[in-house]
Amino acid sequence: MALCPGDVLTGMLRSSIRQRGMTEAEGLALLSERMPLKRVAEVGEMARVILFLASERAAFVTGTEFSVDGGTSARGP
Repeated sequence: MALCPGDVLTGMLRSSIRQRGMTEAEGLALLSERMPLKRVAEVGEMARVILFLASERAAFVTGTEFSVDGGTSARGP
């Protein structure tokens, strides 16, 4: 199994935004424009998927990828 996250609001993302000379608000607005859910993910949203995959509820889940990207990959190029 693999978790394939989209943009997640982490220290690394914040640093990347600052390196581009933008405020956090500007950077998040720019990223959010192209996302179907119009926002980046919170770290807790990734953690909940991981907890599910590690739980007995996912006991029969094998060999798949979980795109946790707010619909970005489903939208296509």
